[in-house]
Amino acid sequence: MRGPDPHPLNEAVFDGQPYQGALRGRRRGLGGTTAVWGGALLPFLPCDLDSHTAGWPVDWPVTYQELEAEFGEIERLFQLQSGPYEVEEVLTAHEANQHFMLRSAKWPAFRLRNVARVLASAIRSQGLANG
Repeated sequence: MRGPDPHPLNEAVFDGQPYQGALRGRRRGLGGTTAVWGGALLPFLPCDLDSHTAGWPVDWPVTYQELEAEFGEIERLFQLQSGPYEVEEVLTAHEANQHFMLRSAKWPAFRLRNVARVLASAIRSQGLANG
């Protein structure tokens, strides 16, 4: 069964073999792409909210500290075990690189991978619709 035609904003230029996920694997709306497939959770790092290394301006409406304060609640919502994302075993090849941090994502159960579904009661209480 073929899905809906790709949204024009999904247009991609490929050098090599096309990747259909770039064309058909994105959705816009409440829940975004999580309405189509579920992904892993891996929280931002402080450097993710800093100015881009290429000099691009970054204008996040929240600080890392504000986000970090919500990590526990997010893990609770997605029924994930709380705790660090860093992997204790350090790969020998990377020990000399102080900027390398090995982390592992946390995967919610499949039924919890759609953000709009997880937040359905909060969405309804705000008078929002998922359509």
